[in-house]
Amino acid sequence: MNSVLRSAIARTASFVPIAIATLITSRLIIQHFGVASFDRYALILSLIFLIPLNNLGVGASITTAFAADGPQDEHSQRVTLTAARVLTISSLATIAASLALGFSDVWSTLLGKASGPSLSIGLAIAIYAVSFVPGLGQSMLLGLHRNHTTILVQTLFAPLILIGVAVVVVLDASDTWVLIIPAAAVVVVSLVVASTAARASGTSWLSIARAVPNRRRFPGARIRQLSGPVLISTLATPIALQSDRIVLSHVSTERAVAQYSVLIQIIAPALALIAASAQPLWPIFARARAGGGRAPSLGRTVLLFCAAAGVVGAVLALVANPVAVLIGGEQMRLGVLLPITGALAVVTFAATYPVSMNLMDPAGARFVAITTVIALPVNIGLSIVLGMHLGAPGPLLGSVIVGLFIQTFPGMLYARNRRHIGKHRPSTVGQSTGLTPLLETPPSVLDALWE
Repeated sequence: MNSVLRSAIARTASFVPIAIATLITSRLIIQHFGVASFDRYALILSLIFLIPLNNLGVGASITTAFAADGPQDEHSQRVTLTAARVLTISSLATIAASLALGFSDVWSTLLGKASGPSLSIGLAIAIYAVSFVPGLGQSMLLGLHRNHTTILVQTLFAPLILIGVAVVVVLDASDTWVLIIPAAAVVVVSLVVASTAARASGTSWLSIARAVPNRRRFPGARIRQLSGPVLISTLATPIALQSDRIVLSHVSTERAVAQYSVLIQIIAPALALIAASAQPLWPIFARARAGGGRAPSLGRTVLLFCAAAGVVGAVLALVANPVAVLIGGEQMRLGVLLPITGALAVVTFAATYPVSMNLMDPAGARFVAITTVIALPVNIGLSIVLGMHLGAPGPLLGSVIVGLFIQTFPGMLYARNRRHIGKHRPSTVGQSTGLTPLLETPPSVLDALWE
C-alpha cells in the first residue's frame, strides 16, 4: 500500500500550487473579461474532460500488463503498441471532426448560450487531441506503481494555465485565446509524463512511432477483453460527470453555471486526492489476481475513504462561500444547498472510486460498463430535472443519487459475491449472479485495431 500513500502525499503536496493558480486564474478572467468569459472558460475545461476519445480504454490494458508482467515483457510491449495504434487513429479523427464542427459553427449550438466562438472551441479540441498518444504515459506509470510521479508532473497544469491567461491579460488580447490555453497545457503535461514514463519503463516512443503503421511486421496484442468494457465506461462516464455545466447552460442561468463552476473548483482538490489515493489500488488488485496474493479488503477500504472524505467534505462546505466570494465577489455567493451537495458528492466519489479499481479485470470491467451505461441516461435526466428546479445544486445531487444507488452499492455487492465463490472464475461468477448473458463482451467494431 506504499504506492497509495505516496500518491496521497503527492496529491496533498500539489494542493497549494494548484489552488493558488486556479483561484488567481479565475479571478483574472472574471475581473478582466467578466463572468460570461469565465463561463466559456469553465465550459471548455468541461469539454476537454468530456471528450471520451483520449484513451478508449486501451490505457487499462497497459496498466494491467505492466503491473502483472512488467514493462519489458513481450506481451506488455505488444499491448503498448496496440494502444498507440488505437489512439493515433482517435487523435487524427478528433482533430478532423473538431475543426469541421468549428468551421461550420456547430460547437456553439451544441454547448448552449454560455459557450464561446465555435472556431476557437474547435481549435482547442484539436490541440487537445495531440495529447492522446503521449497520455499513455500515465497508464504506464500507474502500472509501475509510480502514480505519484504522474501527480507531481500534473501539478504543472494549473500554473501553466495561469501563465497563459496572465499573458493574454497583459497583452490585452481577446478572451477567445483563453479557450485555447487549457488544451495547450494538457499537451505540455502529457509530453512531460510520456517522457518520464519512457525513462522509467525503458519504452522508446520513437520505436513505437515507427512500428505503428506496420501491423504485419510489428503485431500487437489482443486487448479487447479488458479494453472493450473499459471503453464503454470511458465513453459514458465523462458524459455523466462532466456534462453538468452544459445542462445548466441550457436549463438554468449563467449565474448558476458560474456558481457550479466555482463550487467544482473548490471541491476539485478533494476529488483529485481521492482519485490519486485510489488509483494505485488498481495495480495492487491486478498483481494480487495475477499472483494469487492477498488484496486489501474492499469494504474496509471504502469505509476508510468515505470517513476521510466526510471530514474533508464538511470542511469544504464550511469554507465554500468565503472562497467563492474571494474568487468572484458577492455576486458569487453559493448559498447553503450547493456547498452541502458538493460535500455529498465528495463522499460519493470516495465510495465509488475504490470499488471501480477493485473491478478492473475483464469480468469486473464488464459489470462496471453495464452499471455505467444504465447510470448515464438516469444521471442526465436527473440533472435536467433537478437543474431546472434547484439550479446549480441539481446536477450534483443527481450525480450523488446515481453514484450511490446505480454504481457503488451494486459494485460492492458484485465484488462480494464473486469473492465468496472464488477468484478468477468469470463463468461461475456470471452463473451465480445471473449476469452471464450481459457480461459476455459482444464483438467490437474496433476489433481490427485491438488486434
